[in-house]
Amino acid sequence: MLVGLVNQLTAQSPYFQSMDENFELVQKFYKTDTVLVIFPDSESISLSDKQGVEGLIFWGKKPTFVYKKECDLIPADFEKHLQLYGAIFKFRNTYSEIPIQVGKKSFLFKTEAFDKDNDAFYYLTDNAKILYTCKNNKNTLSPFSIYGVGAYQFYIFSDHEISYSGYASSVSQEENINDIRKLKSQYFQKKSTLFFDLNIAKALNVDSIANTLTDSLDEYVINLCNCLNEDTCNINKMKLYIYADRIELQKFIAAPMWSTVWGKCMGNVLHTYNVDLATIEHETAHSIIFQKIGYYMTPLFDEGFRQYTDYILNKNSFINDLEITKKHSELLNKELLNGGTSFFSKEQNYPVSGVFTKYLVDKIGFSEFKIAFSQRSIEEYLNNKYNTTTEGLIDELKRSL
Repeated sequence: MLVGLVNQLTAQSPYFQSMDENFELVQKFYKTDTVLVIFPDSESISLSDKQGVEGLIFWGKKPTFVYKKECDLIPADFEKHLQLYGAIFKFRNTYSEIPIQVGKKSFLFKTEAFDKDNDAFYYLTDNAKILYTCKNNKNTLSPFSIYGVGAYQFYIFSDHEISYSGYASSVSQEENINDIRKLKSQYFQKKSTLFFDLNIAKALNVDSIANTLTDSLDEYVINLCNCLNEDTCNINKMKLYIYADRIELQKFIAAPMWSTVWGKCMGNVLHTYNVDLATIEHETAHSIIFQKIGYYMTPLFDEGFRQYTDYILNKNSFINDLEITKKHSELLNKELLNGGTSFFSKEQNYPVSGVFTKYLVDKIGFSEFKIAFSQRSIEEYLNNKYNTTTEGLIDELKRSL
């Protein structure tokens, strides 16, 4: 116990540019009647794209969102607040000064080229008139909603991680940037297991933690895959970052301190602090579901499926969640279906979404659920095969409670 306390007290505190805790620039961008979302001529906007764009707001009244291809812009459009959504190299114009350069099939920061499908950048101009949410491939995970951007003016994402964050003036070109990869190399010590690359804060007892986690985490992955009726082949090693404390975690992933983040998962990258095995397993399940089955942008299904895995592994988990759902059945509503970052403001939404997901699985079968989940088409599936909707199922579940 004393050793752990000493390690906590001597934890490194890498220097970060201070975050905008109040999201002032972002709020200024959305404080308008209409946001015009521009996408490249060669692409289209899907329902999930729109959910990703509009779900970034977690406060107040949302503006009206209008979607246009770049070729359809008219002079009057440039009086509106503009959001570019799509690969920056597919646009004809960038419409303002930005801290990156445009390559043929990439974007560049300084001399570094970002040309992978999941590379992306976020940038908001100094006057809060133009927002760039640009990822190289529209079919990859959206880091903007998963990491909850906005505390900084500028982010670059690569391999499901934040590579850079900070400020880059569109007027003076002054930059104050966090080089996250450099900070991580100073902060973590690496260890490996069968399914994980562990990155453990040097301030912690690295060898002891690695020895404790090695067998239990690998065993959890095997058991989870068995329960999901999936094999363990072709699982990309998960990069697990274990920070010395929650404050350090939130600094690295740019989560403001007024929020409380226990863990985070994007693709095969997991973040947690200290050695909370329950949180690590929670984020691991997200990663395995993503890698073996798919990803659903709506938190109701993303978190609900993850919660459902607890019921497969431990029946008592469902009993507990069912009791919580009975006490908070008012949370089973349209807002829960619409998703967005507001989902995470109430911890009861996790068990409620899990109980609803189990109700859905029991109705259509696990194999069918996995197919609909992987295709991000649960609503369409219910409409076509059962002539019902998720809202209809929510009403059914509430009556059964």
